[in-house]
Amino acid sequence: MKRGMVRSQIQFPREQLEAIRATARSEGISIAEVVRRAVEHYEQCMAPTATEKNVRARARTVVGRYASGYRDASTDHDRHVAEAFQANGPRT
Repeated sequence: MKRGMVRSQIQFPREQLEAIRATARSEGISIAEVVRRAVEHYEQCMAPTATEKNVRARARTVVGRYASGYRDASTDHDRHVAEAFQANGPRT
């Protein structure tokens, strides 16, 4: 299935454009293809990181909001979790 292309105009700093042109020449591909591959790489590698940052930011909003009743919850976290699962059984 062939993807449709949409024309777009973008601007690069001179140094960056020269690097893109050099890459295109060495790879034997168009400047547009270099940019498409760079965007695809960014989406695969960086987009999950951005999502992870959002999840971490949301998690930080709840830190300290709830009390466990244990004074040693941070130092003995693993033990408390194990005890909770033994008492309640695993959730499926």
